[in-house]
Amino acid sequence: MRVMIHAKKGEKKAATLKLKIREQLPEIRIIPSESMSDLTGELGRPLNNISVIIMFIPTLKTLDLLFSLKSFFENKKLILVLAGQDNQTFIRGLQLNPSFISTGDVHGDDVFRVLKRINQRQRTMTQISMHLNKKEEI
Repeated sequence: MRVMIHAKKGEKKAATLKLKIREQLPEIRIIPSESMSDLTGELGRPLNNISVIIMFIPTLKTLDLLFSLKSFFENKKLILVLAGQDNQTFIRGLQLNPSFISTGDVHGDDVFRVLKRINQRQRTMTQISMHLNKKEEI
């Protein structure tokens, strides 16, 4: 599974999450993104095979910029990590239809648990698909 992690350079929560993924879910390939051009460049490629996008959003202004990219998030699980806990930012984040929103998790544990669950479901679906394909061959 390929996971894009979009965060400004030096974002401690993102670095902690990346380390945790590498240690506990080594089968996941992390695609880093530190700028909007990184984000659009990778997501704009056909067949990028990115399953999950985790975005660390520092401000409401940054969140508003993402609405022009909403079509890039189709058929992907979107996880938003909002820096602030104000209602306006939270409500605006919900309008992007994320699979999960986190606001106050200092260590990224809740985001990691969600990612782990998504990974387990995807592996299960792959196994079921492979099993069904074998039955069709017989």
